Formats: sequence, structure tokens, C-alpha cells
Amino acid sequence: MQNNQQDIIKEINNRYLIQKKTNISKIIREHLLELYNEYNLKLKEQNIIGYSRVIKNETFKQKVLKEFKNNVEEEFDNIIIGDITVSMYIQNNEKSINNWHSHVQTSSINATCYINVPKEGGNLELFFDGFVLNVKPIENILYIFPYWASHRPLPQKDRNDRICLNIECMTKERPVKKDGIIW
Repeated sequence: MQNNQQDIIKEINNRYLIQKKTNISKIIREHLLELYNEYNLKLKEQNIIGYSRVIKNETFKQKVLKEFKNNVEEEFDNIIIGDITVSMYIQNNEKSINNWHSHVQTSSINATCYINVPKEGGNLELFFDGFVLNVKPIENILYIFPYWASHRPLPQKDRNDRICLNIECMTKERPVKKDGIIW
């Protein structure tokens, strides 16, 4: 039973979680001070802790979008990319929101990339077909998954900020991977 369950999880991972080496972490680091300032200003304005904040910095967004589009176009056939939203979520051992959620209303393809990954905790959990994938984020990896996949960040023990860049991409048609898997 254990082997069968591991095989199913491996198959789900192959179908619905794409992991691509990326320069997005480097781009985040280049703009880190500006991003922190923008994020913290939005937190003060909205007076709540947690959740992603949409990034308005156009120079940063354009660099991220170029990298994102290159990665997505390598993985999907005949994809026509529409609106893309880039947001940032910061958590540490005292501040985090760990609710299951999906992006069914706002995207066709989701992606996330991390910097300052904590030693303990701070994983990404994804729920597919009754199974939970627990992913330990790695810097410089872009995690791409379907809009309908419920997911959540897990709490961390580290007090340093774990920074997560989230990308929501709306496509003109339902995405189809090059291996024929429909998202």
C-alpha cells in the first residue's frame, strides 16, 4: 500500500507540478528593498497581517514576467498568455496565514518562487486528487501548478522572513502541457 501511494503521489507530481530552474530569485534580491517598502506600505494601509500583496513596481514585474513566460512556453503547447498578476507574500514564525486556497477565479496557471527559505517549516502544500504533496521550497526554482490546485504555505520556526513571489496567469484557453496533460 505504501509503495502504491508513493507511486500515485509521484505521478500526480509529474502531471501537475512543474519545477523549473529560474533567475526570479535573483531578480527579487535585486529589488528587495523596494519590494519590502511596497509590501509594508500596503500592510499599513490595509491594516491586516498576511496574504499576498500585488506588486506595482513595473521594472521588477517586467523582468519577472519575461522569465515566467519563457518557462511557461517551454512546458505548454500553443499557449496564449493573457493577464498576469505578480504578488508577494512574506511570513515568519510570528506572522503567517496558512489557509488552503486556490485561484480558480483569477488564473489558469499559478507559479511561486522563494527566497530566504527557512531551515524548518515554510513548506508549500498542494492538494491534488485526494493527495497532499508537501514541497520544501528551494531558491531559484519556479514551482508551476494548475489554477484549481488547492495549496497553502505551512508555518515556519525560523524568525527570518520567508519571501514568496506569486504569479497568477490567465490564458485564453485551458492550458495543455506538451505531454498532453490538460490543466
